[in-house]
Amino acid sequence: MALSSGIFRKFLLAFLALSLVPLCVLGFFTIERIRQVGTRAVESTTRELERKSKEAIEVRAVELARRVSVFLKACEADLRTLQMLPRDAQVYQDFSRTHRGEIWTREGTNEDHTEVRRRIPLYKEVAFIGPDGRERIRVVDDRIVGEGELRDVSVPRNTTYKSETYFQETRRLPADQIHVSHVTGWYVSREEQLGRASSVEEAVEGAKYEGVVRFALPCRDDDGSFQGMVMLSLDHRHLMEMTQHILPTEERFVVFPSYSSGNYAFMFDDEGWIISHANYPFIARQVRQGRSGVTRTFNVGGNPRVMAYAPILYDTGPYKKYGIFGGITIGVQTAKFAEPAIWIERQIVGLVRRTRANFLLLVGLSMVGAVLAAYVLARAITGPLRFLTAQAQKVAAGEGSWDLRIRTGDEVEILAREFHRMTVEAQAHRRRLEQSLAELEASKQSLEAHSEELQRQLHVFKNLHYLSHYLGVVFDREMLLGAVLKTCVDGLGFDRSILYLYQAETHQLVCHATFGFAPAEEARAKAARYDVRHHDCVPTRVFRHGEAIFVHDIHKDRGASALDLKISRVSGVRVFAFVPIKVRDQVIGVLGADNASSGRPLEKIQVDSLQILANDAARAIERSMLYGQIAQERNFVQFIFRHFTMGIITVDAAGCLSSINPQAENLLALPRGVRLHRPWKDVFAPLPGWKEAVEAFWSGDDQEGTVELSVAGEDGRERFVEAHLARIDAENPDVRLLIVLRDVSSRKKMEEHLRRSDRLISLGTLSAGIAHEIRNPLTGVCLMLDDLHDHLMGRPQEQAIITRAMQEMERLENLIHSLLDFASPASTDRRKATSLDQEVQRTLFLVNKQCRTRQIHVAVEVDPKSVPVALDPDRFRQALLNIVLNGIDAMEAGGRLSIQVLPVEEAQSLLDGPAMRVCVRDTGTGIAREDLPYVFDPFFSRKAGGVGLGLSIVHSIVEESGGRVHVESEPGSGTTFIMDFPLYQEVPAAQAEGEGDGTDLGRGR
Repeated sequence: MALSSGIFRKFLLAFLALSLVPLCVLGFFTIERIRQVGTRAVESTTRELERKSKEAIEVRAVELARRVSVFLKACEADLRTLQMLPRDAQVYQDFSRTHRGEIWTREGTNEDHTEVRRRIPLYKEVAFIGPDGRERIRVVDDRIVGEGELRDVSVPRNTTYKSETYFQETRRLPADQIHVSHVTGWYVSREEQLGRASSVEEAVEGAKYEGVVRFALPCRDDDGSFQGMVMLSLDHRHLMEMTQHILPTEERFVVFPSYSSGNYAFMFDDEGWIISHANYPFIARQVRQGRSGVTRTFNVGGNPRVMAYAPILYDTGPYKKYGIFGGITIGVQTAKFAEPAIWIERQIVGLVRRTRANFLLLVGLSMVGAVLAAYVLARAITGPLRFLTAQAQKVAAGEGSWDLRIRTGDEVEILAREFHRMTVEAQAHRRRLEQSLAELEASKQSLEAHSEELQRQLHVFKNLHYLSHYLGVVFDREMLLGAVLKTCVDGLGFDRSILYLYQAETHQLVCHATFGFAPAEEARAKAARYDVRHHDCVPTRVFRHGEAIFVHDIHKDRGASALDLKISRVSGVRVFAFVPIKVRDQVIGVLGADNASSGRPLEKIQVDSLQILANDAARAIERSMLYGQIAQERNFVQFIFRHFTMGIITVDAAGCLSSINPQAENLLALPRGVRLHRPWKDVFAPLPGWKEAVEAFWSGDDQEGTVELSVAGEDGRERFVEAHLARIDAENPDVRLLIVLRDVSSRKKMEEHLRRSDRLISLGTLSAGIAHEIRNPLTGVCLMLDDLHDHLMGRPQEQAIITRAMQEMERLENLIHSLLDFASPASTDRRKATSLDQEVQRTLFLVNKQCRTRQIHVAVEVDPKSVPVALDPDRFRQALLNIVLNGIDAMEAGGRLSIQVLPVEEAQSLLDGPAMRVCVRDTGTGIAREDLPYVFDPFFSRKAGGVGLGLSIVHSIVEESGGRVHVESEPGSGTTFIMDFPLYQEVPAAQAEGEGDGTDLGRGR
């Protein structure tokens, strides 16, 4: 019995050892395997979900930054539009009213408030500031500011925020550059913001920060002079609207986010100062370097959060330093951010726990069954036990070929059958775990594929964003179209791109440019032209219908025409897409792309992006066309204004100069670069008579009027100017009065010359008649006095009287000779080519003694380029001698007599062409200004004993030689006589012989 008990115990212990150990090993191995699989699944899923979520909020931050950049460029476009508008307060008010935006805010009290959406002006201030810093026009919140409220913003303390220097900054800029300020406003403390509330979220009644961003553009004239500036003050609440309501959770938007939750977005400028939240220096540094990304930080409530950031690309004004306006951040509380991963982790952990519990329960039951079976089987033979032990070892080893079923007809068979069932269930649990793991792996692969798709979309959006920014700042059409084609390939992933533009003259689509084509392919493409009226192919159908066409396979397309198939055979392209380029609903071209090189199929996102790209290209082309038309018209008007031969001045309704061309400055002897927007009274004040004439017309009722006034030129000469004044339509505030100026000095001189010539001719005719009538009786009287003198020999007193009478008669005879010289024209037969410098030397030889006696220094200057002139040398010497003798008589105490012989061009000549000039200057007493108009009149003389015929003879001699004489004098400084003679021209002998009417060989052109 003891032996039987010992054997029983041994069998029992052996069976327990052989049955329980494999179960424990199998349970430990399976549980550990399940734990490892669950841990890896949780970790990989959490990492992937976190990465995808970060990428998603980063993409959202980048897109939001792009919107802000586009919004700022739109503000610049509004500023340039404002510059071209008339400078009228009503126009500026209409501009302000048409530029508005919506804000979403809270109103009411802290305890009872409502959410409202209001449309407010986009620009808090719209202003035009003159060159002196005074505001000419100012519109604040759609209200025109009265004249008494206008400020001098050249002084910073007069500005809205008492320290702004935007006027000085803008004044230093060139004509086409824009000044943009940082956000400026009055500081609001936390106590003022909270008011009676305990937190920011509850503060509805508290003070609110109100700031602006100044956009200013200088207005300059063609010569670069500063004419003023236009300014827009962007209400910073419109910038806040882009981030204030973003809540990156399932709610998406909210009127006011909870800062303590960490789920909100904000914006900061290029210096790291936050426009709508607190400061994060690390993110600010990253954004200044043009980087976007995701980081971890803590919010104001101390909660951990994930933040995505992206730069707002902008390089105008002071933002050129970093090339950004600032940055956008979107934050998500870490706990909220990780909710999907935590949920999946909980699901996997729960599944693992349930599987482990079931398995442990199964193992426990198996162990109990094993103990019971051991008690029964201990009495059976050892064969079934060994069999079971061997099968259990197979199970423990993980082999697939095992079978625990035995047929003993007793409890061992039942135990084996139960053990077999438990093992099958354990294997089933293992397979289910492996299936779950496979599903998790498939989900991971799906997430990776989705991530790759998001990456491609992000790449496309970034390229479209860059192109949109580029198209907004470039106006050259060729550069724009080149960038569009390049973006098709580099940004959208096509292999090639082509652009057709419509020629209205020929009704043809012509290949304008390509990208990615081989040289031979490009030449073939540019040689092809498609008539939109007759040719039937994909590009012409897109042009006619204005809709995109995506061809998957041209050979399988039922709508393909014969021309489409021919184009496909020549180019070897079967898959392609074409989209229309529309400007104001008018198709102007077609944009196409394909993957001919790589053979990759086209994706729908590529075709959709191609249409977006075509729309951007259309808007850019339209802007380029409008800019070109405006620039061409402006340049045309400015060219006419600058080069118009008459002076033009316009005066605005305020009585200030609005424009003046260089000819007007020259005619009125004004300094170059007259500042505009000055009162016309200040401009005309230095000009005698002008201010009164313009004032009379300005205050009168006449619509037009003409006056002639004189102006002293820069050289001191008097110039006569005719001014035509006309009123302009009162609806144009920039131009109320038009003044057209014309130099009529030449006409006045010609009229004076004709009057003088007529007077001299009349006097000469009269003098010749009188001299002829006096000369014969005078000769008889002289002969009788001479005979009487001889008969009075021995009577000296009577002879002295007769001698004195004869002297007076001789003096009278000389006077008659002078009258005949003045009245008798010279014979043209005596004119010949004469060198003026030689005749000057011969004349001076006659007066050398007088000059030495009176201590007069004589200087002669002859230009080497001097040429002969046609005149009578004797008559010229007579005229020159009269002028020199007058100069010697005027220098009783000595002085300097200088004679210049030089050629002059038509512009400086007294004639209608180039001439040779003889200029005689003395340093004598000069001629009174009131005597100058009469010095060439006969019998006019201020010299004691003078007859007054010398200069009249000079005038006659010069005129009969085809020349002109002019005198300039300043009392006390001397006198200058200028004689211009036409250049000598050879006359053919036949002409000279055939014309016996006294042809003037010395006439100039």
